[in-house]
Amino acid sequence: MVESNMKALGHATLFFNRPIPKAPLANAVYFDPDVAQPLPTFKVDDDIVYEHI
Repeated sequence: MVESNMKALGHATLFFNRPIPKAPLANAVYFDPDVAQPLPTFKVDDDIVYEHI
């Protein structure tokens, strides 16, 4: 299901270290990264490619 949802997204909002709300956004991706792992740095117009392994 995740793969089909990712392919259907035209754009997405990325949330880091935020709890998933009771009514999550349809185009949101919620991350809970390891605290030892640095957060990624994004700039305007960066392409983010999802690759299912």
